[in-house]
Amino acid sequence: MSIKSLLPFFMLFFLLIACEEEDNEPDHYIASEEFSEGIFYTEYHAEGINFSIETTDSATFVPAEDKTTMDISESGNVTGQYEPGLYWVRINWENEESDLLPVVVTPHPQEAKNTIYALSHMEEESDNFILVLRHVNANTGEDVGDESGIQDWWMSCDPDIARQIDDNGKYKAKTIGNNITKVKMPVSLGISSEFCRAKQTFEFMGVEFPVQIDGRLNHHTHNVSPNSTYQNLEDIIIENPQESGVLLIVGHSNLLDDNPYSDLIGDLNMADGFLMKREGEQINFVGAVPFWYWSLLCDCLQRIKGVQ
Repeated sequence: MSIKSLLPFFMLFFLLIACEEEDNEPDHYIASEEFSEGIFYTEYHAEGINFSIETTDSATFVPAEDKTTMDISESGNVTGQYEPGLYWVRINWENEESDLLPVVVTPHPQEAKNTIYALSHMEEESDNFILVLRHVNANTGEDVGDESGIQDWWMSCDPDIARQIDDNGKYKAKTIGNNITKVKMPVSLGISSEFCRAKQTFEFMGVEFPVQIDGRLNHHTHNVSPNSTYQNLEDIIIENPQESGVLLIVGHSNLLDDNPYSDLIGDLNMADGFLMKREGEQINFVGAVPFWYWSLLCDCLQRIKGVQ
């Protein structure tokens, strides 16, 4: 066989070697096991946090300008008192590239990772998820109570009769609605308590899907069911199996009553919530959804989907 006839085989051989060498050339990235899909998760401790960010290539770390940040050493070490929440640090790579890294401080890192992953991938996988929220901030007006003699006062949208959503609540409802749209979460049905502040949480989200009213989600003082609100919640979920899409439920602080996951949820402040998923006959807890998760999705969703 002539050398000329072997030339195509030599070319293919060298091409394969070149491709293999290119594939083995590492890009710089964060190697810490706490890092997932562009986010670094660290566990909150009341006595303080202590962690180190490991990278494959040389890099220096600095606090992020103009963002909630941390006191981080150039080598990527953080030690100190930080409350649960979202923080940012800047990575300066050796090749002069720079990245902003979101750091999530949470009492339950694995649940947080699972929940943020699920929320940010709703476009690809949304079936059987249930997002449960406490209504957004409602500090305009006061509840007159039963002593007023006004029938069904809690359904009123008059601030002289019942508490209504304030400007902060409107902002939070719009933020949640915008991010539901941004992550392409296909909400197929909303269910609200009878209280106006719960119904208007849906309205101020600015998204379109059918909304039902269910008195079993009412605050415990005017709940139509003798069962705990969490038991009512499970009953409502079972009664509303969605063939596709997400079930979105808005209620009140008593969603924590007899809730077996209350320790994982923590304080259910207005606009906070939690994510659940139907698995056959089971309704499983995924994780808490504090309001600031939406800021994380808003600020860096596109970035984290593009980060290794």
